[in-house]
Amino acid sequence: MPYIVTKFTFLSLRNRDFIYFVVECRPFIFRIKNYVFT
Repeated sequence: MPYIVTKFTFLSLRNRDFIYFVVECRPFIFRIKNYVFT
């Protein structure tokens, strides 16, 4: 299933952590997944 990115936000913390907000679009279900890279 394709992933549609609606919001691509970078949050810079003290440890330079980046959080990616990826919205997975399904027929009737919208799931927000947070990818945290440390």
